Amino acid sequence: MNDLEQIKIQMEQLPSSADLDVLVNEILEKTLQIVQADAGLLWEYDAESNLLFCKAYKGIASEIALSLRLRLGEGLIGKTYLRGTPKLYHGLEEIRRDIDDFSAENKDAMGNLFGSNEINSAYLMPIYVNKQIECILIVYRALENRPFSPADIETLNIFSGLIEIALSNARGLLALQTQTERLKKCNSLYARLTNYSVNNSGFTSIVDELSKAVDVPITVINLMTNERYPKNAAVSAHLLGELKLRSASEDDSYPIESQIEDESSRVYPILAENSCLGYLLVPSKGAEHPLNRMLLEVGRMVLAVEFSKAQSRLDISYKRLAQSFSELLSCGSSAVLAEKCSEFGISLTGSYAVLIFSFRPNETNDLQESTMYRVISHARKEFGSCQKLIFGSRERIIVLLSAQSADWQNAVSQQINRFIRSIEQKESLVLFAGMGSPGNGAGEIAKSYHEAEKTVLYQLSQQRSGLLQYSQMGVNQVFASLSSEDAASFLGSVLAPLSEKSESLVETLFTYIELNYSLKKTAQQLYIHPNTLYQRLNKIEHILNISFDNPDDLLKLQLARYLKHYYPATSEASGKKE
Repeated sequence: MNDLEQIKIQMEQLPSSADLDVLVNEILEKTLQIVQADAGLLWEYDAESNLLFCKAYKGIASEIALSLRLRLGEGLIGKTYLRGTPKLYHGLEEIRRDIDDFSAENKDAMGNLFGSNEINSAYLMPIYVNKQIECILIVYRALENRPFSPADIETLNIFSGLIEIALSNARGLLALQTQTERLKKCNSLYARLTNYSVNNSGFTSIVDELSKAVDVPITVINLMTNERYPKNAAVSAHLLGELKLRSASEDDSYPIESQIEDESSRVYPILAENSCLGYLLVPSKGAEHPLNRMLLEVGRMVLAVEFSKAQSRLDISYKRLAQSFSELLSCGSSAVLAEKCSEFGISLTGSYAVLIFSFRPNETNDLQESTMYRVISHARKEFGSCQKLIFGSRERIIVLLSAQSADWQNAVSQQINRFIRSIEQKESLVLFAGMGSPGNGAGEIAKSYHEAEKTVLYQLSQQRSGLLQYSQMGVNQVFASLSSEDAASFLGSVLAPLSEKSESLVETLFTYIELNYSLKKTAQQLYIHPNTLYQRLNKIEHILNISFDNPDDLLKLQLARYLKHYYPATSEASGKKE
């Protein structure tokens, strides 16, 4: 039987297995049989320790081989690993020259590796898989045996190529089996989690099951309700702040420092319709394993469904409340009013005020879909039994408050302002609030609502954050019902002729009015001579066809100045020609 036939037989006898430990032992044994070697060792590289270790040994070598650890470049094996090419050592002296750099510990071990047997030749072969060295195979012949011949080397080189194929196939089979097992575990987890979801078992059950599957503690943050699962999960205020500053539609997971025992976490945003409603937090070490990454994605997918369901329930609830509240505001009979009061659990004779919040993100933050739900959750806790009704849409929240005592208005105003400051800090928002006057009886709720609406619109037009009560608006109550279009039309009719001539004349006019028609102060303010001011005022009277001595004309000009300040957006429109 020639060498090639022998190689073929030996290769056919190698196991078709993904068990690499079994395979390398079989490979080593077949190698010794093919070239009638006396001993063989198979070495692998450990990246964590940056050392080479003996994976298997056969023949006259002893188990001492398993205790050896070699640096890269140390001894025959270390040098072959760095060199990346085979090498034949013809005699003991040549071998000794390349093991002279052994550590004292390794020299002692190597001296006893083959017992009383002396080695006369050795051949080392790097075995490659996917162009990377998988292992170093070394075979020895003892002094009593003949040295390796060129034919032996050729046979070993042929066999090493076939070993590479066998190891590559084993690696592929192992990867396939591993991936199959991972998919099975993912499918099993998905089945368990969806069962919890279908049975409405809640977030806690899903989080507990997911935590068991990945074998690390996980935390889920519900951005709509500020809840955490599990309830006792420790999440720093710093971390929450960092999360809220992230993009509202960011989907990819990312690392973040938790500032708890200097540990970092991996954050998985939970999105529903491209908007972040929550976060899944996992210790970074627990998220590194490939299987855990797959399981966490499964968990995130099921949690996204749960969050979407929760959001839908809140939206439906708020829409129903908004519809019922609208019906309460438009009640045409006492019977319908009594029915709505019963529906909301409020008294027909109670005193109530409507509070409206409007908000926008600050300059450094995107508005998250969950923000409105979260502010409502904060408000519900803050106002407690005082709030009888609360609902909202994307950037607006309506609260019905019960006026509980004579000094209630002052006390609740302070409470609302504290709440606004707290929310602006926690949520990176700018919050505007308008509150209507408390009325006597439920029939006055509509009046309070319209007052609150006018007040918050005024706050928005002036870009003044914080709370304003309708009773504090003063003369602005007169203009609160005036639309921007009507204001622009009036401003245009008064100021357009002047704006078309010169903007400096408009500035002169408003400065003259603001300084109570003082020629001296106006000239000083504008840095012009009094005679120049007098000429400008004459020109303004001529262009606008007015007289500064006519009270009606003065009132019209005062109103124009006020509306231009009250409706800043109309400033440009006022100068345009119709």
